Amino acid sequence: MERPRRWIPLIVAVAAGLCARLAVRADDIPLQCGVPQVGVLERGEKQEFVVRGVAGATVVVDAVDVSGTIDLLKLEAGDRNRTCAGSLLVKPKRDDDEVKVEVADCIGRDSGQFSITVSVVSQGPQNCATPLPCGLTAEVRRLRQAGETRAYWFFGRAGDTVRIWAGKGLPREGTQRMRLRLFDPRGMPFPGAGGDSCGGQLSARLPVDGVYTVLVSLCGKPEAGLYWMAFESSTCPAGPELTYLGVARADGQPLLPADYDDEGRPVYRLGSGSGFLLVFEGTSGRSRSPLGVSAFAPAGTGFGWPDLQVLFSRPLGNGSPQVCDKAAPQPGGIPAVPGLEFDDRPAVRNAVNDFGCRVDDGTGQPRGVAEEYACTYFPDGEFHFVRPESTLQFCAVVNSSWSFPPGRTIVRARLRDEAGNVGPPRAMVVEVEGPTSVGCAGDCNGDATVTVDEVIAAVRIALGGAGVASCPAADRSGDSEVTIDEVLAAVASLLDGCP
Repeated sequence: MERPRRWIPLIVAVAAGLCARLAVRADDIPLQCGVPQVGVLERGEKQEFVVRGVAGATVVVDAVDVSGTIDLLKLEAGDRNRTCAGSLLVKPKRDDDEVKVEVADCIGRDSGQFSITVSVVSQGPQNCATPLPCGLTAEVRRLRQAGETRAYWFFGRAGDTVRIWAGKGLPREGTQRMRLRLFDPRGMPFPGAGGDSCGGQLSARLPVDGVYTVLVSLCGKPEAGLYWMAFESSTCPAGPELTYLGVARADGQPLLPADYDDEGRPVYRLGSGSGFLLVFEGTSGRSRSPLGVSAFAPAGTGFGWPDLQVLFSRPLGNGSPQVCDKAAPQPGGIPAVPGLEFDDRPAVRNAVNDFGCRVDDGTGQPRGVAEEYACTYFPDGEFHFVRPESTLQFCAVVNSSWSFPPGRTIVRARLRDEAGNVGPPRAMVVEVEGPTSVGCAGDCNGDATVTVDEVIAAVRIALGGAGVASCPAADRSGDSEVTIDEVLAAVASLLDGCP
């Protein structure tokens, strides 16, 4: 078949656009939505930054002294819009496609480093925020550099009451609280003190339907590192909360994550791809309905949805598509689901059930268990749940027939209750030592062919418009980012074919 050479001009244009978006010009220092940048002020100096592509949007610019030598920073955008409070709200006119912001010392002529972040806080295509994770079980996130502001969005309905919590460090550590700021769909700060709080929590009754934006930053001394968030809203899934997903040793002792990646997923680093347990725990969600206990759901000639639903970004073992092929003499593995989406394709349901039939309640049945039958063991000499709020646990022993491959594999899971409500999904990363087979660059669906749509998917990830989970094969280095080089590798696969 003739290679799609007619797409070369499009691919070149896309790559050129990517380079232009990521480049930094010394003359005007462009700022990209959601990407923090470090600036340096020499004594008495001003620095000018430019934000482009924001016509008609509402923009918040945050600047923080990270060196401890400047203190208050002055931000100025035009003759009448200036502040020394470190945060400036700008509304460009609809025919004005760029904003220029000056940064200077507010009092005196001090020098030092500062961090500056621009966020679009009105709903629309310019808003680069990421979805606010649903659920009262805290999700971990990471500030990549000191002074950074992170933006999240959620859809709200008029009359809804939403609650948001955030704190520095890991949940239950009782550490410093975060600053939370809420903006309505027009990008206006939510009225009253409840819309801007350093108390680590917000509660608001929403006035209109639309996309709301939340800005999260650290109160006090600017630092990089982990923080946690929780979010309650009627627009969140009503099903069960995943209170824990993790890895335990073969004897049942839970392992602590070695790290958390930039998307807040716990990372478990293992020397071997088998010989350990995968553990999932949950509790009832907003529906208050009890959790369903099934991990395997044969239905007539096919397979339905069980109550525990787990997907893998890479094939385990030989990746066999045969469901429940776990018995000797020829046990098989579990296929990957690129994109990790719980859509209703038979292949997705099959993959979920292929894993689910390997769950064991201690009697050989693929079901969840109550606490007295927990598989996790602790130094107190007792078996019990990992999280005290959990009401049900699922356990599966990973053996050599469905071992994890070397490198990074994302595990994404959700639960369903007895009423049929599914809960918010959560994910973790299992990293196994050893040489990594990364397959064909840009081959999102694993069919050994790269299409134009898959290259565009890689570009979207590089520009921040999608997560790596939408096409793990674009992330050749396994660092949860897609670079220009990785986009070009996907282009090469499109033009020359997969090896």
